[in-house]
Order: sequence, then C-alpha cells, then structure tokens
Amino acid sequence: MMELGTMERSVKIIPFDEGDDSEWREWSAKLLARANLHGYKDVLLGNMKVPPEEKESVNENEAIARECNLYAYTTLHGCFPLWNINGLLPAPR
Repeated sequence: MMELGTMERSVKIIPFDEGDDSEWREWSAKLLARANLHGYKDVLLGNMKVPPEEKESVNENEAIARECNLYAYTTLHGCFPLWNINGLLPAPR
C-alpha cells in the first residue's frame, strides 16, 4: 500500500476503445500492472474499503484508501473516450 502523499503527480493514459472486446485482456493487464505499481490495485479489485465522503473523521488507513480511490478514479477516467456536446470524440492514442 502506498504512503499518504507519495503518488505520482501526472497521470498517464492507457486508452481503451469500449466497443472492442479484443483489446480488453491487454488493457486490463496494463491497468492492473500500473495500479499495482502505484499502490491502488486493491481499490480497483474491491479489496480496500474506502470510507464514504460523508465521514469527516478518518484514520490514516482510511485517508490512504481515499487517496488511492481518487487516483484509481482519475486513471480510469482518462482511459475512455471523451465526450463533448456534439457526441463522442476519438480516444487518445
């Protein structure tokens, strides 16, 4: 598990075309490898309990879980094609 405040500061994108099942195995393996390297794999797999946002007072482990969850969310958000007002934009390659 990562220590609080030690995450990398930039997010690298692993693009995934939602409609192409043939890329799923490679994409998921890359994502889990990156998650393992950066300490948030347990969040992706559901093995790390993240406290609800409504809970104001959290201990150090819960704070780390929240930080890992935010990083996992940010990483996943960057993997999929972007949407704009006119519809779907091409995925970054």
